Amino acid sequence: MVLCLLVDADFSQDLQNIIDFYKADPKCTFNSSELTSKTIQLFPQCNVVYGIIIINSNTDLSEFQLKNSFRNMETFAGGIRIENAKLAEMSIFQTDINFQCGAYGFFIKNNSYLYDATMLLNMNLQSGSKNKECVLSVDNNPELDMDELCSNGNLLDLVGIRTEGNLRNCEFILFYENQFVFNNLHANLCEVDGDIEGKLLCRFTSMYDLPNNCDIIVGNVTIRRGDEEYVIKFVDVKYLFGSLTIVNTTLETLEYAGVPYVAVLDGGERVEIQLYNKDGKKLDTYFLLAIFCWSPVENEETLPDGVIIQNNTKLTNAGALDKLVSFIDEDMNDCKFQITNNPILDLQNLCDGYALAYLVDFETYGNLKNCGCQGNAIYPSTLLGFQNCTYFYNGLRLYNFSDTPDLKSLSKIGTIYGNIDIQNSNLQNLSFLENFQYSTVFSKNEEVVFNIQNNPNMTRLDLPALKNMDNSNSNAVKIANFENLHPDFCLTISEFWLFYELEVSFKNLHAKLCEYSEAEVTEIEDEELCIFESLDKLPDACKTIVGNILIESGDEKNAEKLMFVGSLFGSLTIRDTNLADLKFLSKLNFIVFLDDNKNVIEIVFNENLKDPRIGGKTFTNVFTRSFEDRYAFIQYNHPDIWNSTNGECNLFGVVEDDKVMYRTSLNYTGGDCGPRMDNKSTSRNIIASLILVITFSLEH
Repeated sequence: MVLCLLVDADFSQDLQNIIDFYKADPKCTFNSSELTSKTIQLFPQCNVVYGIIIINSNTDLSEFQLKNSFRNMETFAGGIRIENAKLAEMSIFQTDINFQCGAYGFFIKNNSYLYDATMLLNMNLQSGSKNKECVLSVDNNPELDMDELCSNGNLLDLVGIRTEGNLRNCEFILFYENQFVFNNLHANLCEVDGDIEGKLLCRFTSMYDLPNNCDIIVGNVTIRRGDEEYVIKFVDVKYLFGSLTIVNTTLETLEYAGVPYVAVLDGGERVEIQLYNKDGKKLDTYFLLAIFCWSPVENEETLPDGVIIQNNTKLTNAGALDKLVSFIDEDMNDCKFQITNNPILDLQNLCDGYALAYLVDFETYGNLKNCGCQGNAIYPSTLLGFQNCTYFYNGLRLYNFSDTPDLKSLSKIGTIYGNIDIQNSNLQNLSFLENFQYSTVFSKNEEVVFNIQNNPNMTRLDLPALKNMDNSNSNAVKIANFENLHPDFCLTISEFWLFYELEVSFKNLHAKLCEYSEAEVTEIEDEELCIFESLDKLPDACKTIVGNILIESGDEKNAEKLMFVGSLFGSLTIRDTNLADLKFLSKLNFIVFLDDNKNVIEIVFNENLKDPRIGGKTFTNVFTRSFEDRYAFIQYNHPDIWNSTNGECNLFGVVEDDKVMYRTSLNYTGGDCGPRMDNKSTSRNIIASLILVITFSLEH
């Protein structure tokens, strides 16, 4: 048995993370590293308590004493560890207590006497942030039956639950019966033989050898020509742990080839998950087909099989796929999904169903009617074959295209599932995609999903209908890359507002701000555009400013003129003022600064400045020419300048949304964030002095 010991240094850091995350009240924070008869006297008697509750072998308190000490606590924000404890039951908290555990988690481990954890059913487990899971880990409690708990109460809503090494754990089949949907499932199937609670488990070798009355099949099922008479054996099958391939058959329907639950388990770090079954649900005419695929892969050809249906000459009915749910692996690879060369199979009625519509790695061709078109298989010679396409699967890839009238063949495209990649072409713009409105991707962390690169004639974007870019991986940032285009390539004010609203970040943005007219600006939420010359000359109600804002000594009285500004197309410099805060910039939503030879922001010689935060909750993006090469220079301000951000150099505040932190991140330089610089120098001249303060690599 391996014990996870919490050392003092780790505890102190974890506690500080919780204090920062929740902005904890010191009077209501429990600072002790374990609960004993001595430390319990320090437990705050507040309605909301912060900290880490650790109950272990040193805890010399009864369950009654613990519950009495927690009697006033309605909400606990932080973490709980019950490890190597003497507890037999966990009824130590008040009924319906709120537990905000997104900053740490709830761990119940190695408790030899624990047999009752029904308290978990009444706890309201909350992450405290839409971007963080509330992780519940219940491991190595030999008397604890988690199977019954997992299908009841609040545990049904948990995503980050892990059970291992208990008397009984939360199981695969349980997940199906309660309609769990996984973004990632890092696990293998444990070795299981024989019947499971009266359900017959069969190992698949061939359709011929498969018994007639299997309830559970383990193995990769392949149905080939000659197997048609044996497909009836699937009539009682409720769970398949493996892949499903149907190829070269004369089947006319998949009614018996659909099973309610398929798990493709192919590699990955092993996690022990016992296969323990409850009574399955009765099969309907059409089935829920859930496919789990994961395996580290180098290219598409090595992807583990998901569902492959091909070369079935008599197949007319694929209705069993109507409610399919596809799952992705830990490297964000879609399950392979192919329906090909089934000459009388009409997929049109299935194409717009919930399941198929959200597949990105989805290939259909050679059927009577296919689902959409393959956007990764377009060549200059085949353009005319796409005239009737309204949506693409596998993204849109245009390499080495000339600006030809044949591109109008793509004018009906409304939706693209997958990444957009346009390279090495002489296109002037993308106006041929005049009806393109929606993009759906499932990206890896920091993967570029919209790439326009090495197109030397491109001067405009020109996507007039674009409305939405959705990333089904909620933990990943949507990243675009517009690189090595014509020197005059520009984006309009409207396009920048669109990318702000779509929450897009740019790896490279080799662009200018297009020439604008007042009529164009007026269309953008009645924005009033102002050209910045000086604060003294600036009108009072500007909402969009073009130009580099400079605030210096004597401008303090005019700073309030900026209180309505929502977008800045330029840099921001604040120097030698007596300002104490920058609240007059609280309505700023984003900054666009496309000159990578200067700092985006400079704040220097403001001796009274204690709160430098810019913007509010709606400030969510900084657009620059290069994401890696964007700087803020902060020096010679008040010594407590970063108290408002808990000591972190961050002009936009510390927020719980990691994607916002990523999009607004800058390289912070200067004496208030690191080594002091000569104020005549810029960060360009002293690269060796740089301290990269905020860089987020989103790994969820």
